[in-house]
Amino acid sequence: MKTKTILIAEDDLFYRQTLCRHFEKSGFAVIAVTNGKDVLELLSENHVDLCIVDYHLPGKSGEEILTRLRLDYCGIPAIILTGDDSPETERNARAISPDFYFTKPVNLPDLDMVVDRILETSATA
Repeated sequence: MKTKTILIAEDDLFYRQTLCRHFEKSGFAVIAVTNGKDVLELLSENHVDLCIVDYHLPGKSGEEILTRLRLDYCGIPAIILTGDDSPETERNARAISPDFYFTKPVNLPDLDMVVDRILETSATA
């Protein structure tokens, strides 16, 4: 069985390191970036099974990234993370149809459950 690859786009060092370590321990290949511009560059050069994207990234926002994901990489599922719990951010993030939306702090078992469900669903699609 081929190892699944998760791209993590997170500018917060603590969250990026925590998510990378967590998913690597779970057997995933992980690609980590700190800004939105690098996400789109890496997607054109690498196979990715899932993107976990911070909504407020430097370079390109999570909203811009998901819009491009939906247009150019329609098969790649995406989860939005944000530390901004404002109703406006949630409304804007959900308007771009992420596969799931989390407000930080993220409960890792909940994130695992969502990641597993998304990857199972995308594998059968």
